[in-house]
Amino acid sequence: MTIMYKAFWTPAKLILLLAAYSLSGCGSDSTPDTSSTPPEGNHCRTQNSFENMGTEETHPGFTELRCPALAEHTSDITDQQLEVIDNNHQYIERYAMADPNNQTALPDVDFSEKRVVFLHMGEQPSSNHLIQVTEVSESESSITITYEAITPCDDCGADGALTYPYCFIAIEQTDKPIVFNELAVTECWLEP
Repeated sequence: MTIMYKAFWTPAKLILLLAAYSLSGCGSDSTPDTSSTPPEGNHCRTQNSFENMGTEETHPGFTELRCPALAEHTSDITDQQLEVIDNNHQYIERYAMADPNNQTALPDVDFSEKRVVFLHMGEQPSSNHLIQVTEVSESESSITITYEAITPCDDCGADGALTYPYCFIAIEQTDKPIVFNELAVTECWLEP
């Protein structure tokens, strides 16, 4: 099997990209304060969620394996995918397809105890898109995975580069069906 690799993002290029985001700003002085007023119309929620994204992190009900804060600029996947992975072969395959240029080690998963859930937003028309799992809950009949599909506000300073946001999480092994609950969010998640 031949794998084609696209342009590689060096650390220097990523630093320049982050600097461009910072200089372009996100929102304006006229953006309402969400802590005291409810959103009206096309309001842009703002938060700085960059600090812990992309690292293995444990939450109640799941562990983030890889959920990069900056959506990658390469992927072999162009359509949205929500998939439950039950074996190491499939996990390695999806991990490589999600970001062919990824240089980080594949997080270990014991498939006798865990299942991996892969969420991919597909190809997005600009930067500043993000996918973030917010909750995994269990009922008598199913497991519900709630996630935010975050798109940038009009004034977030997102560039026109195609991006491919994705997230891998691990959940406890179960035979219950998995239900996905998407929350569409408009947000500037990278503050100036």
